[in-house]
Amino acid sequence: MRTQIGVGIAVLAALLGFCIAPRVRAHGSGGAAVYDTASEVSISGMLAQPPSRGRNGLHLSVRESGGEMVEVRAAPGSYLASRGVSLSEGDEVEVTGSRMTVSGASVLIAREVTKQGRTVDLRDRAGKPLWR
Repeated sequence: MRTQIGVGIAVLAALLGFCIAPRVRAHGSGGAAVYDTASEVSISGMLAQPPSRGRNGLHLSVRESGGEMVEVRAAPGSYLASRGVSLSEGDEVEVTGSRMTVSGASVLIAREVTKQGRTVDLRDRAGKPLWR
């Protein structure tokens, strides 16, 4: 009985947290990451390797000045190109986005990327992708 009450409280707390926090699906459907404005952070560093293509857009590996590697999920390459932005290994960037765990890995779902003083919005303030 005590275990059932504990499980019920945990489920209720999880549902309450889900309803209160402003979230938007970050990528498509089916197991998609959820953009959480409460977990938004900004990082800056150098692209440690060329961007790779993921299922829903470019994946960036940003090495911060302290040496920490941050995996970033950005936008489709075609969207960035349409905004006049190209990203290459060695580029210095600043990224603002929602830090979360996706498939067991810590990632940053990018809302905006800045390169050489030029900022490109990838999502609106709530995290909804602008390329759709």
